[in-house]
Amino acid sequence: METEKKGQHKHPVLRSCIKWSLYASISIWLGVTAFDQIEKHINVSFWGHIGAEKERQLSCIKDMYYMFVTKKITDYSTHEWQRDKLYTFRSQEGALYKKGTIFVKYLRGLPGDTVEINDKYEIMVNGKVVASGFPIFERHGIRIPEKFIFKEVIPPHKYYMLGDTEHSYDSRYWGYVDEEDIIGRAYGFFAVGK
Repeated sequence: METEKKGQHKHPVLRSCIKWSLYASISIWLGVTAFDQIEKHINVSFWGHIGAEKERQLSCIKDMYYMFVTKKITDYSTHEWQRDKLYTFRSQEGALYKKGTIFVKYLRGLPGDTVEINDKYEIMVNGKVVASGFPIFERHGIRIPEKFIFKEVIPPHKYYMLGDTEHSYDSRYWGYVDEEDIIGRAYGFFAVGK
């Protein structure tokens, strides 16, 4: 009996190392697996990397959140689109940002809605004014092209996205967002200056 007990405690440090290595391996595996599952459904973006003019610390959303957590859309055909809520999407190639830049804007127009910009530069969706003017053009002395005055029905799988500050580079400048470029519904956290 005594010999057995002595044998059991012959290498306590080695036994402890093996035990903690096993715990660490299991914890790492569980962490990686959990992160992989979370990453399939959640995206985190930080202010300054979401289409804001970061060099001048300008934001396209009045509530200047430091972080946006996006619930990813896994099935576009069953997703319940929420008008006037924030969505995260990847930009197309444009004059100010490279393709794939992450933007956060309000969803103002859905497929089948009528979007109109009149000669007073009021941006309307279904007859309701949702924004006005082209502040970025005005700031840079750019004449507003005539093609920007129009009225049409938003095509299937296209969405009209707008910010709510004069710094917002949005659908009034570059048109619709393709459904496949929308990552998901965004939620703001840690408002700056509040």
